[in-house]
Amino acid sequence: MVVNAQDIVQLSYFEALVTTDLEDQSDIQLAREYYGGDQIVHLTARAEEYLALTSKVKFRLNIIKTIVQAVLDELNVVSFETSEPKLEDGTQMQAMWANEVWKKNKMDALQNDVHEAILRDREAFVIVDWDAEKKAPRFTFHERFVSTEAGGNGTGCWMVYENNDPRQKPLAAIKQWLETVDENGVLRSRSRRTVYYADRVEKWVYGSGGWARYAENGEPADVQWMRKKKVPRGIPVIHFKNDGMMVEAWDGLPMQDAVNKLAVDILGAADAAGIPIYKAFGFYPTTDGKAPVADGSNLLEISPGAVIGSSKSKTEADFDAIKGADLKPLMDT
Repeated sequence: MVVNAQDIVQLSYFEALVTTDLEDQSDIQLAREYYGGDQIVHLTARAEEYLALTSKVKFRLNIIKTIVQAVLDELNVVSFETSEPKLEDGTQMQAMWANEVWKKNKMDALQNDVHEAILRDREAFVIVDWDAEKKAPRFTFHERFVSTEAGGNGTGCWMVYENNDPRQKPLAAIKQWLETVDENGVLRSRSRRTVYYADRVEKWVYGSGGWARYAENGEPADVQWMRKKKVPRGIPVIHFKNDGMMVEAWDGLPMQDAVNKLAVDILGAADAAGIPIYKAFGFYPTTDGKAPVADGSNLLEISPGAVIGSSKSKTEADFDAIKGADLKPLMDT
């Protein structure tokens, strides 16, 4: 399909926005990682030994998730009210319709995903289309797009505004994702993009020649989105934004690092000073009374109720312990 000059200008503008927005996307990805517990924690070899961590089990005290969850627990849509006159029984027809659409989309569960993404990433998106089977509007949740160049998965949505200012008029919404295709027995990944304008919806695919229009399943690559008398229906994507377009727990990221470090310090102090260090004089504290062997097989293991003895007299031998330090001051910190 031929791409005209206007399309080229529009695509170039979108690509420029993605490129200049990489730092912003990296911040969103960082917030996602911290929320999911993927945080930088410096452990000593000794700590890694006794914690027995794996690639799936990591050490952290995740306050970022706590911050987000505290707000998330308060966000819950329970009903709808409109400005229309109430019927004799107190109901409102538009509100009833809204509640029915809400139920058909199972939004009681889906709203939690939307609210969580808004708080975690600062924004989230819901695409609205028509469900022919249920004969009702359909809501589809999407996270904020983060490019693979910024550490993301290359899937999600973003909104384009006049002057790149989210307080101004939206120009288009873009959904982009990666898909795997089989080309002559060779699997490869490619980018797909759907652009939602107020008056049309365009489908694109990224190939060796760059972005090109893409028609699939007998549907055209360009779908008109107009009411009667050629009035645009509007962009069918709802952009939810957190206050100030800020990640809810952004200011908590440095404190998260501090909390993790303090937790490591407490564990290290407990390991080093919380357990007594035993001193033996005049004899070898080994199972056979001989010097410790290289492989440590004859070393004495101290356990509750253990009896340590020696054939030597009190004047020749002694056994004592260095008491552990009090960890309360560190815990108070």
